[in-house]
Amino acid sequence: MISSGEICMPPDTLRQVFGREDLHLLTDDGLRLRFSEKHLPAASDAAHADVAGNPPPQSEWRH
Repeated sequence: MISSGEICMPPDTLRQVFGREDLHLLTDDGLRLRFSEKHLPAASDAAHADVAGNPPPQSEWRH
């Protein structure tokens, strides 16, 4: 499965991690996250991300 969403964090932290090739982002459920934008707007606290992997069954989704 592939989907998309946003990664939100304080702007300073986001600038430190955005676009790093040596950083592997995973959700608590084991889904892989990858920044899909090429450039991060200044002072942004969110960035678009692609999500890949097998999600848990819908009954286990957090609300």
